[in-house]
Amino acid sequence: MFFIYFEGNKVVTADDVEAIGAELKRVLSGLTVRPHSIVNCNNFTIALDVVGTYSDMVTSLVSRY
Repeated sequence: MFFIYFEGNKVVTADDVEAIGAELKRVLSGLTVRPHSIVNCNNFTIALDVVGTYSDMVTSLVSRY
C-alpha cells in the first residue's frame, strides 16, 4: 500500500506539478510490483491553470507504475 499525504498542500505552478511528479517517480521507480494507493487530499488546492498538467502527470504515473 502506498500512502500519499497532500493534506493542506497548494499546487500553483507547473514547477510544483513537476516537483510532485519527480518525487513520486523517485519513490515508485524502485518498486517491483504496482502498489495500491491512497491519497489524502483534505484541504488540497490546485490552481485552475495547472489542473490539466497535474492530471496528465497523474495519468502518466498511473499507467507507468
